[in-house]
Amino acid sequence: RSDQDHGGPLKNGGYFEAHSFPAPLPTDRPLTFDVHFKQDRWSEQRGPVPPDVTWRQRVRIPPTPAVPDAEPIPASRVVGDLRVVLTNLSVGVHRDAHPSRRTGPLDTWAFAGLSIEDTTGSGVHWEVTGLRVHSDVSGTTLQRQSWIHERGRMWWQYHFWPDQPWRLGFELGRTNGFQPGELAEFVGLDPTNSVPVTRILDTGTVTLKSVVRTSRVTPPGLELRVEIEPVRQPARLRLVRAVDSQGNPLRDTGTTWSDREATFRIDDPGNGPVDVTFALHLTREVEFVVRPTVAPE
Repeated sequence: RSDQDHGGPLKNGGYFEAHSFPAPLPTDRPLTFDVHFKQDRWSEQRGPVPPDVTWRQRVRIPPTPAVPDAEPIPASRVVGDLRVVLTNLSVGVHRDAHPSRRTGPLDTWAFAGLSIEDTTGSGVHWEVTGLRVHSDVSGTTLQRQSWIHERGRMWWQYHFWPDQPWRLGFELGRTNGFQPGELAEFVGLDPTNSVPVTRILDTGTVTLKSVVRTSRVTPPGLELRVEIEPVRQPARLRLVRAVDSQGNPLRDTGTTWSDREATFRIDDPGNGPVDVTFALHLTREVEFVVRPTVAPE
């Protein structure tokens, strides 16, 4: 028998109740709930008092998921020849988190610091290229979380209770050291006469779908839309080189991406053609189960 109940009327004329029990309900067998309804407010003008009703429902209570133990921070992982260390995870009102994303005095952010070391000493540089998993102890998961990454630090707006462990999955990608079988080169691109072109690589296929001149963004330039079909996920497409007809480098002024498509914006080269090189490389993943600390306001 329940020892407490709470409830109230609903806007549609119904009524709801919530009951609590003095001891945990068993989860190893089905339970039968009998709910007794009695009419305690009835006008005789509405007719005879309706009889009491008992509603019976047989259910099985799902077991409460086990709460994983949170790792102490700093937490480290070895992923192949990489040593990855989560050096910090804090949440709170980060007024100085990132000037371009500050929206107000109560702008709450999660902040993570990571270091990635290539233990081979090859000189290949790795960085975090995505936050792919963000879940709480109940298993509720947010994927494709928007995030900001700069120099080994990440910010994102969080949606879970900060007093519980979080499961965080980071994607790691290279910024250099690409092999010939990972590089797709497109030469003599003309925005006035662009057609889809495909390159087949060891890591998948890269198709340059369009090259258009755009003034929708500042500064104006060229917009390159690219589709990829990697041999496996996760994978990342990176623009490693863009030059004009004189060999002058063109800046990457903005990138949007998904698992299958990316759009790159580069400086306007003027009237001449451009040459671009992309790297389609397979990335790595690393997970941590950690409890954030609450930063002081």
